[in-house]
Amino acid sequence: MDNRCQSKWISNKRLVFSVLLVPAAVVALVYGFIFHSTLIMVQPSDEVEEDSPHETIQHVSEWLDLDLREPAIIRDVTVGGLVRLESGAIKRTYSGKPPSACPT
Repeated sequence: MDNRCQSKWISNKRLVFSVLLVPAAVVALVYGFIFHSTLIMVQPSDEVEEDSPHETIQHVSEWLDLDLREPAIIRDVTVGGLVRLESGAIKRTYSGKPPSACPT
């Protein structure tokens, strides 16, 4: 193959890779926003909307486990509302309404 054909082949491979990468990224975003959730430990005094489709509550002794979807987790991390404990569990640092601004 001469350089011209080889260059064309490489650019076609890059184009195909880019075209396949876009749907994969969309699928990853949909999975994160709709299906991915994580258990968060919250204090029992936290106000949680029981009708919210993004949050479900399971009662556990003196703590509640809150099943949060990824957008809510991202919001809480942004304002410094979540912390990872040594045990590996994730704990909410506030009670009631979330902090209004980023702590940094």
